Amino acid sequence: MTVNLETQNLTIGYFGSGATGAAALIAAAERPDLVYAIVVGEGRIDLARPYLTRVAAPTLLMVRDNDSAAQQMSREALQQMPIASEANKKMESIASSAGLFEASDALKQVAELTSQWFAQHLEPIV
Repeated sequence: MTVNLETQNLTIGYFGSGATGAAALIAAAERPDLVYAIVVGEGRIDLARPYLTRVAAPTLLMVRDNDSAAQQMSREALQQMPIASEANKKMESIASSAGLFEASDALKQVAELTSQWFAQHLEPIV
């Protein structure tokens, strides 16, 4: 994207879940100059632990409200990130007895929160 004249001025946001959530965090840590926002839903944050201190982009982590281990891991991950504003690093707990991507109500909330986060942190395409 950075070498293509048509896309080089676009801001990039990453979305991932599970292991791809960890990949999004790692990629953002490797190229902080390119990534402007990250959203991770039920991500394997533990896989990205060595990289968290280099994640500078505004980050939203979404977990199930009944998964206390994931909530604790997300809180710890956000504390490690050197993001200046607390408003730019956030955890959302979503009510769901199944996974975030299995129950339609939870999936709808994931989509809404993701859309809002990217709208807040990425430049609109005009």
